[in-house]
Formats: sequence, C-alpha cells, structure tokens
Amino acid sequence: QKAIETHTDQNSNNKLQIWVAEDLKKRFESRLLPIDLKVVANWGSIQGLAELAGKSMPTLDGLIAVSGSTYNCTVATRNIADMEQSTAELFNPWEYKE
Repeated sequence: QKAIETHTDQNSNNKLQIWVAEDLKKRFESRLLPIDLKVVANWGSIQGLAELAGKSMPTLDGLIAVSGSTYNCTVATRNIADMEQSTAELFNPWEYKE
C-alpha cells in the first residue's frame, strides 16, 4: 500500500490498487496472519524485554516475528539478526543445507 500511495503515475496507482485489493487478497487471504490484540500485546512484551536487555527490534521485524510465535509458525527470513530477541522459531532458507 505504501508503494501505491507514493507512486506518481495515477494510472499505475489505479491498476496497482485493483491488483492489491482483488488479486493479492484472493491469492493469499487464507495464508495471512492478523496483527490482532494478542499479537500486539506479545509484541509489546518482547519489545520491552529486548529494550531492557539493550537490544530492541525494528517494529516491522518484531511484528512479523511475534506473529509467528503467537500463531505457532516458523518465520522464514534472511534477517535473523533483527528478530533474535523474539520467541519465534526462525529459519533462514538461504542457509539451508540438506
């Protein structure tokens, strides 16, 4: 949504808005985790503990990681370092070895 709002070509904006609202929503709707009150409360706890330890997490990375731990999901990310303060199970697919 941010990219759509900052894009200067109105015609492209309209096409992107339709694509996000219709196509992406239909394709991924069943695989999206909500950022609800439970996630936000867990995020606040983890952020507070991380800050006390002198290691805060960037907000968006923290919300992604805490969503994973709240809903018992493994978070696949290349950005392990920014999410280590969470209680999420983290997996870097770029470092996967059989």
